Amino acid sequence: KLVCVNRSDMQRWLAAFPTSTNRPCVFGLVPCLRLCVCVSDCPQVQCVEQYIAQQSDELGLEPTEIVNVIRKTNEGWYEGMRLSDGQKGWFPDTNVIEITNEHVRRRNIKERYRVSQTEDPSERCLSANTL
Repeated sequence: KLVCVNRSDMQRWLAAFPTSTNRPCVFGLVPCLRLCVCVSDCPQVQCVEQYIAQQSDELGLEPTEIVNVIRKTNEGWYEGMRLSDGQKGWFPDTNVIEITNEHVRRRNIKERYRVSQTEDPSERCLSANTL
């Protein structure tokens, strides 16, 4: 039985355990393309104030970094994936602002895709699997 102090803690614990949808990437295109479709639907935020990760499941952020938001909690925490390197983790909403311009969001996704095409295919799948 898992007992948590608040919903944020519960969501962080649940995210730590893999589910059937978090299968390892097999260096093929199908799992990676499935991820790209999901990522394009996620809200995006931009870091405006540095955040230094305090726990192993947190994502450290530097100003100007762009993150796709996967989950939001009522306690002010987001789980997200940094577009520059695919790293995933939790961070406070006080250090970011939401990108509401659809054109800018799409441009960010296209840039991430372009950069990922220059990576080694095995690295691309492994970094995509962190979502």
